[in-house]
Amino acid sequence: MATPGDQHLAAAKRLLRYLQGTKGLGITYGQDHSGLLGYVDSDWASDVTSRKSGKGCVATMNGGALSGGSQAQSMVA
Repeated sequence: MATPGDQHLAAAKRLLRYLQGTKGLGITYGQDHSGLLGYVDSDWASDVTSRKSGKGCVATMNGGALSGGSQAQSMVA
């Protein structure tokens, strides 16, 4: 980034405030020895405005979330 502006400085400050306020939070990996698990879900046209379907997934290890995401379909069939 050659010339960061005021917007970039504001975003960096917001990120630092967030990190300062969440220092005590984290993912707990306890005695749950379930290993690596994946969960997925989808719905059929649940968005009443666009009538688009959605999908989501999350991966966990020993009870703590590793990764997740959700997405609405790009078009209505």
